[in-house]
Amino acid sequence: MKEELSVQEAARFTLVRKAVHDDDALTRAFVSALKLSAETLGVARVGIWMFEAQDTRIRCATLYERDSGRTPSGEIIDLSVCPKYAEALRERRVVAADDVRSDPRTTELGPYLERHGIASLLDSPVFQQGDAVAVVCHEHVGTPRVWTQQDKHFASTVSDMLGLYLEQRAAQAYYRDLIDTRHELQQHRVMESLGRMATAVAHDFNNLLLAIGLKADLMRMEGQSAANRDKSLDELNSIVSQGGRLVRQLLDCARDESPAAEAIDLVEVMRDLEPTLRTLERDGIKLDLKLGNEPVPVRVERSRAEQVIMNLAHNARDALLGGGLLSVELTTQWSDLAQAKRAVLRVADSGVGMDDSTREHMFEPFFTTKAKGKGDGLGLATVYNVVNASRGSIEVKSELGAGTEFTIRWPVAQDAASRR
Repeated sequence: MKEELSVQEAARFTLVRKAVHDDDALTRAFVSALKLSAETLGVARVGIWMFEAQDTRIRCATLYERDSGRTPSGEIIDLSVCPKYAEALRERRVVAADDVRSDPRTTELGPYLERHGIASLLDSPVFQQGDAVAVVCHEHVGTPRVWTQQDKHFASTVSDMLGLYLEQRAAQAYYRDLIDTRHELQQHRVMESLGRMATAVAHDFNNLLLAIGLKADLMRMEGQSAANRDKSLDELNSIVSQGGRLVRQLLDCARDESPAAEAIDLVEVMRDLEPTLRTLERDGIKLDLKLGNEPVPVRVERSRAEQVIMNLAHNARDALLGGGLLSVELTTQWSDLAQAKRAVLRVADSGVGMDDSTREHMFEPFFTTKAKGKGDGLGLATVYNVVNASRGSIEVKSELGAGTEFTIRWPVAQDAASRR
């Protein structure tokens, strides 16, 4: 008995080690399990029969014949003509018929049993998510045999493992569907963003072209004085400059450049910007600017670093409806993960804050919550692209009514820091 148990335990271990990821792997696992089961129990045939047509019949999906090694399939048994056998499958974990000709549960299968010379049957249902979806049929040919308790336990183990194979295959299919759906959703969002961008660009440039056309018509009018023509030319230059700024912002959103070769001192940049930042202190808004005395060198193009600071500061100002605190702070911190020092720029406000939907879309080009004509939706998109291109990171914390905090981290340029 010990030898029999050791063989069955080895077979169970082999079944457990199988992994199923797709339909081909499932077929191979089924055939391997049937072959292993046939050899372990010493039966002529082992098949997997799938329930079909609302459980009114079973169809042989895979059958392993031990003597020939063949795996025929396709045979069908109508369960309506063998109700006792069908009831036994629903009620029992294992249907063990030592002599199929005398067992009342299997005598109804007479034509099938006689056709294949089957003397004994050991069948066990396969469950998937609590429902019986198949049956593992062990068919002994020749003289009847007595199924031991260990035989029955092994048969139920085989059906349990096949059920796990089916669950693995279903889980993989669900996972792939989830990935496909996620990809489609991302593509939809990209197209939605591109649509908004195209609409906004067309609108802004149409306004510029309209203004240029009107000014050109005025200049063509007879009787224009030199002073009026000069004024119109100045206004035309101003409109063209607006178009140039729009183009530069679009290019900034599209650029993905390496960090600047030369390091800049963020403290120096922010001290130079302080007079401009102080102009935001109006209508009840107070600016709290905190800078250290030590240089903070980072590899970011100076003009782009200025864009990041001013865009975040202007957004914070716009969020302070009725006044409040605008905080701009520059510090450094050690990163255990990167084993390096990082510059930390925080721009926070005590304003209206953002909801989940706004936070989800805030870095998309031309996405804005401002009134028409008050913002082009390129500020945060530019910030994101500058930070990303300069190997930095950006973190946002915001809640409706509780303000917003942007935290940007850049690697400190160690070689520049060491020279100082």
